[in-house]
Amino acid sequence: RYMVLTTMHHDGFRLYDTALTDFCAPKSAARRDLVAEFIQACRRHGLYVGLYHSLNNWMDKPDSVDALERKADYELFIQHTFDRLRELATRFNPIDMMWYDGHWPFTADGWQSEKMNAMIRAIQPQILINDRNGLPGDYTTPEQHLTAPKPWRPFEACITLNDSWGYQPGDHNWKTPDQVLAMLAQMAQRRGNLLL
Repeated sequence: RYMVLTTMHHDGFRLYDTALTDFCAPKSAARRDLVAEFIQACRRHGLYVGLYHSLNNWMDKPDSVDALERKADYELFIQHTFDRLRELATRFNPIDMMWYDGHWPFTADGWQSEKMNAMIRAIQPQILINDRNGLPGDYTTPEQHLTAPKPWRPFEACITLNDSWGYQPGDHNWKTPDQVLAMLAQMAQRRGNLLL
């Protein structure tokens, strides 16, 4: 069993203590490093730990749109991405999984994904990495469906409990407990993980 925590979503707000920005939980009203607390709690209970981190970042400048338009902005944007990932992998060592997200608008070449994964693995050789930086990774992460990859390889289906990834006050299409149990049974049958 493992738990995955969001360290930074696309909005750029870090839930951990960082030297790279003041736009983070410890330097806000929260005054807490939520990632450090999460990891400590998981370890106390014998759980594996995964860290979700958005490659894309809508807050910092240059952002990915700037990076698409100007080579100098691209270089700085990629450097900022690598700096964040290096800080996470160093500060929270060891963790069991790096869960990238927000891969648009780049391909694996644009993200320099081979170099990215090599950097993470140089710090934490034991770590599992998903497929959301454009490379196959150690496992694949289909979204909103339970289909096993063909040919089969380790996978984790990413499913929302209603129809939205974030808070939507009008989205009341909640899955019932029976539906969730049925999904869990299907994933067990297909030898995959279920991320809710």
